[in-house]
Amino acid sequence: MAELPPVPPRKGPPEEVQIATLLTRVGGAQAAAFATLLAPLGLRPKQFGVMNVVALAGGPSQGEIGAAMGIDPSGLIATIDDLEERGWLERRRDPADRRRNVVALTEAGTAKLAEGRAAARRRAEELIAPLSAKERRALRDLLAKIA
Repeated sequence: MAELPPVPPRKGPPEEVQIATLLTRVGGAQAAAFATLLAPLGLRPKQFGVMNVVALAGGPSQGEIGAAMGIDPSGLIATIDDLEERGWLERRRDPADRRRNVVALTEAGTAKLAEGRAAARRRAEELIAPLSAKERRALRDLLAKIA
């Protein structure tokens, strides 16, 4: 059996660098496109993230929101204040522990979050449109593994 010729060296950076570069490009483009979609709704991505955590956690404390988002809770004060001023969130005493404050969506906040989620869904569909269902599952699984 004939021996295969040697594989010529690849041109460009190593594969790991190419992967990191592509993830950075896709992430940056996704973040910019998502921010553009949220802007007409009067939302920024961080605000949208906070509102999602609040909705999913059902009355979390500021510390729990920070932990869920990987952000120091003190870095959320201005965002929560802004969302509260807009009437989308409110701080309440925890009925189970009156020493603790929790954050809850208002009715207006629930409606605004639904608008934001619809925009997020549209952007996600645009992003993965070139992929087959099998490729989408593979991408999700690979990204989850890396994360």
